[in-house]
Amino acid sequence: NDTIGHNDKFNRILTIPMVFNKKTWTLQFSQSIGQFSYFQSKAVIVFSSGIIISLLLFFLSLSVFNKLFRGMADSAPVFIWMSGEDALYNYFNKPWLNFTGRTLEQELGNGWSDGVHPDDLQNCLDSHLDAFKARRFFKMEYRLRRFDGEYRWLLETGTPRYNQFGVFAGFIGSGIDITQRKKAEEELRKYKENLEEAVRYRTNELAVKIKELNEKAFLLEKTAKN
Repeated sequence: NDTIGHNDKFNRILTIPMVFNKKTWTLQFSQSIGQFSYFQSKAVIVFSSGIIISLLLFFLSLSVFNKLFRGMADSAPVFIWMSGEDALYNYFNKPWLNFTGRTLEQELGNGWSDGVHPDDLQNCLDSHLDAFKARRFFKMEYRLRRFDGEYRWLLETGTPRYNQFGVFAGFIGSGIDITQRKKAEEELRKYKENLEEAVRYRTNELAVKIKELNEKAFLLEKTAKN
């Protein structure tokens, strides 16, 4: 390893490679100088041995939390996604990928928007970006293409997320398929329209009948007087 070769003077007794934030890091503790370092590539940052346990526990907790989160997210009955501080999406859970029939690589960044219905795309992107800039909660509905080509309605919510230091880290969101609800709402709307039309028709019909009756009553009254 080119990186480790440049650090033989540390007389390592502990070297731990790990992936964090999509980068490979090496954690290294030296017995000879009592120092702890972690580095990526050839850049080395050295800490005193007094915080080695805290750092190890910190990175270990991140690794454990990451696995736990992904396991829970992949088992959840909802779609879950995350974006980074650059507003680009960097995670989708299995239910989302199974729904779209696409790979994680295809969905990353802005790839997910390929599946949004053309009529909903601009509003969808604007809503996401506006909420991201304001760092506020958002809720919206839009249509997303399923693996079989059918567009389904989603109810999506998103909220800002922050790291352990309180620094803005992006957004996390979830979505559910509300197509059946939208269909029921459409059927109810059509039923109300038909009912209102029927009432208008019957009202007009009744008005005509009343007019006819009034005219007949007038003629009868006129005949009776003559």
